[in-house]
Amino acid sequence: MTENNNLLFEHSPWWILACCALGLLYAFLLYQKKSTWSTLTNRILFSIRFLLVSFLAILLLSPFLRLVLNQVEEPIFVLALDNSTSVASGLDSTQLLAVSRQVDQLAAALGAKDITVERRNLNNEDLSKFEGTPFDQKTTDLSTLLREWQTEFEGRAFAGALIVSDGIYNKGMAPQYLNFTGKVYTLGVGDTIPVKDLILNNVQFNKIAYQGNLFPVRAEIINQGIETGELEVSILKDGKIISTQRIKGGGGELLNADFQVPAEQKGLQHYVVQVSTHPEETILSNNRQDIYIDIVEGKEKILIASGAPHPDIKALKAAISKNENYEVKTYVPMVDKELPTDVFDLVILISPFERQRRLAALLERVKNENMSAWYVLGSTTLWAEANNQNTLFKVERTRNESDQVRPAYNDAFQLFTFESEWKGIVNSYYTPVTVPYGDYQISGGVAVALFQKVGAITTPRPMWFFSQNQLPKQAVTLGEGLWQWRMQEYSRTDNYVAFDNLVLKTAQYLSSKEDKRKFRVYTTKTEFFDNEQIIFQTETYNDVFEPVYGTEVELKLTYADGSVTNYNYTTAPGNTRFRLNGLKDGIYKFEASAMVNGNRELASGQFTIRKLDLENLQLTANFNVLRELSASTGGKFYAANQVDAMIADLTALQPKGRIYSSENYLPIIHLWWIFTILLVLLSAEWFTRKYSGSY
Repeated sequence: MTENNNLLFEHSPWWILACCALGLLYAFLLYQKKSTWSTLTNRILFSIRFLLVSFLAILLLSPFLRLVLNQVEEPIFVLALDNSTSVASGLDSTQLLAVSRQVDQLAAALGAKDITVERRNLNNEDLSKFEGTPFDQKTTDLSTLLREWQTEFEGRAFAGALIVSDGIYNKGMAPQYLNFTGKVYTLGVGDTIPVKDLILNNVQFNKIAYQGNLFPVRAEIINQGIETGELEVSILKDGKIISTQRIKGGGGELLNADFQVPAEQKGLQHYVVQVSTHPEETILSNNRQDIYIDIVEGKEKILIASGAPHPDIKALKAAISKNENYEVKTYVPMVDKELPTDVFDLVILISPFERQRRLAALLERVKNENMSAWYVLGSTTLWAEANNQNTLFKVERTRNESDQVRPAYNDAFQLFTFESEWKGIVNSYYTPVTVPYGDYQISGGVAVALFQKVGAITTPRPMWFFSQNQLPKQAVTLGEGLWQWRMQEYSRTDNYVAFDNLVLKTAQYLSSKEDKRKFRVYTTKTEFFDNEQIIFQTETYNDVFEPVYGTEVELKLTYADGSVTNYNYTTAPGNTRFRLNGLKDGIYKFEASAMVNGNRELASGQFTIRKLDLENLQLTANFNVLRELSASTGGKFYAANQVDAMIADLTALQPKGRIYSSENYLPIIHLWWIFTILLVLLSAEWFTRKYSGSY
């Protein structure tokens, strides 16, 4: 860290000569006459008064110091160790220890060259050393790791990174296709020679089946180097084989076994799909998979209708269809000749109040049969008719003008939960849509999920809102082009999670029957992996259905084998969730109880935990991924037998640090030592005159 100081003036420095002349004149006039003290004393007093007056006059010129602080950041080099179980499966304990020590040696060598070394694992967690790191990660996501580095080290003295890995990734996108700006060096570890193995690579099934029907299950088996006549694939329930198939296939083939399984017992059911073992196999843990299927009585029906073909139909249907408990139909009068006669739990109407009135018959039916409705109102909407046909809002449009607005999530919205990460996507990534410009009036009892945002200003005008205390339930979305939100989210995050959850939760709220329970406990998902937190959401209400807190909840968790574990927790504002970790895979039932308004209230449900075993599906090292990643970023790939060359190359690098400069301005009068000098001069003159017999 270095510091440079310069003295500057608000006025011309030539005025300093005038200040000195003023001090000289003042001292001359004061000490020219003969005094009682000696000539030496008179000269000393003359000098003190000259300095004092000149100094005070110079301060009137408003001098200040310009302080420039230069801070040098050492170059940063990141060392990352793939601590997944696939690496541990490809190396023995001695090899793992040797690799860890070699990378620690590299870290020490780089540190000796004044390079800041960051040690990280797959979760991007800081490590003090690599030796002793547990290889227990159940997934490998190199693309997310690189994205986090891109954000963390942007604008800093990032010199490069070394990733020690087997090149196997089973989560996220291919890392070599990321536009990573820094150099990435890679060290390949593991065995690139495929081992002989029968791998149950994937099981395809519907998570929901309907009682009394047959549901399909497809098992995909990879025969990796085993010459065998037949393989036996079985499905088991409660330890008993309920279906078996024998399939033929030699080494190197992808084999399929298709089953039709009867859905007999209602509720969450556990099945096991397994492949017969072979003496030449080295790994047996990837010969079986557990699947969990929720067997229900029937689907809820949703209709999406539009007067003309519209891309929003496909976007809404794709999001809602992710919940297999919904049967989604579409109706476009220009395409479909007849209106469906089903009884629908929810009808979604896209621009129903249009000039051609092509959805008039459906609107009348929705009204007469008290169906829940969701209105998506776009540019073809006749707003005068829309004002007359709904009880939630009125729009007094100004001269038929429109506005381009983006959504802003309302943090006070409470009809359903929405993760903070999803809120950030909605607020940051979604493109503007067209809405009418004018005065908005919304009725009492309306819950607003999204407000309209103009530029950087969030307005009180609603964009996505719901009825709360009326039946049938209704929702309104102002603005068409929702399909663009879905596409924009995918382009930025490689998924549709925020949009699909917003649409799906809207549909779930509107299609669900009115829930008058004052105590509700439910899990945020019905299926978790064994490396995830199990989250219980708790809602407690008083007699007028206002949320209340401070409720003591007793939670009883029952595992599939009948074992019971009890927990207790208390709700608080902003903290209505209870989290559990470390539960083993299987089916769980829960019962929660609490005293609410003087009564004992109960809530119950069930969920599953699936074992995440992606690492055992592929154990052959893939060095091509590492080579391509290094080549695309300007780095270099090293094999395990090139560790010495890698250390020599990386320690020979001469990365440059980064200098950060900050500039501050400090008035001289604010310096404490200036006051001290003035005080010393005044005191010295006063004491000398006093001592010499004068004032």
